[in-house]
Amino acid sequence: MIASIAAAEPLEVKAERVREAFRRSGPTLVAFSGGVDSTVLAALAHDALGDAMLAVTADSETLYPGEADEARAIAQARGWRHLIVRRSELRDPAFASNSSERCYFCKDDLYAMLREMADARGFLSVADGTNLSDLGGDRPGYRAVARRGVLSPLVEARISKAEVRALARQLGLQNAEKPALACLSSRFPHGQLITLEGLDRVARAEQAVRRTLGADLVRVRDVDGTARVEVPGDRVVEAMTRRADLTRALIELGFRTVVIDPEGYRAGGADLAAAPQASLVR
Repeated sequence: MIASIAAAEPLEVKAERVREAFRRSGPTLVAFSGGVDSTVLAALAHDALGDAMLAVTADSETLYPGEADEARAIAQARGWRHLIVRRSELRDPAFASNSSERCYFCKDDLYAMLREMADARGFLSVADGTNLSDLGGDRPGYRAVARRGVLSPLVEARISKAEVRALARQLGLQNAEKPALACLSSRFPHGQLITLEGLDRVARAEQAVRRTLGADLVRVRDVDGTARVEVPGDRVVEAMTRRADLTRALIELGFRTVVIDPEGYRAGGADLAAAPQASLVR
């Protein structure tokens, strides 16, 4: 219902509303991961503010390999002011313990850091790329947005995820068709400790699955040493036919067993406590 109501307004009207929000907020630091949401936000902020917008990418252990470089390339191509800063979520035991509040601890620390940067550099506001579709269900990270006074102009303009994609195409953004790529910590069920070694292993596992299948959207969930492979529903049969190759590659990375999830990719899949037994191969 929210999405249908939100979509009734012309997209350009919503985009202009975001630009106007930036004009009102003044010099703004934009949290820029290089994903589609934050890229659209940064583009609209730059339209409104020019060099009074600074895009900041936080590079950490949980950011997928190469994402910071992609963010840099986008910013350079668009002529944006851009900084990459290094941070570590794993230094916080509350994050590494991977409770259901993990995203809150991550975002609260991130936005505290960005607020400090903004204050030191003379920026009046900090903004993030949360969109209207992100507000469904339990979103601990969004509580940190409110706690730290971070602006969410896409939410205020009632722009949904589908509309973010449409805007990215209209704006000619080079990552308009980029699949969603949640941080690597999302590959572990709540309660399972997050380690640097584990993050590195799931990243390399997903790269191996992509090389084998040529699929862009891939998740490898680490469920107590079992690799649960998720690909789009229309690629599941192909993954089943290549399961021997996939199993060999992932066992070499240190997984004990490999499961090809017959239900295919779904957001938040790591929250399922146990891997499905169908298609279990070793």
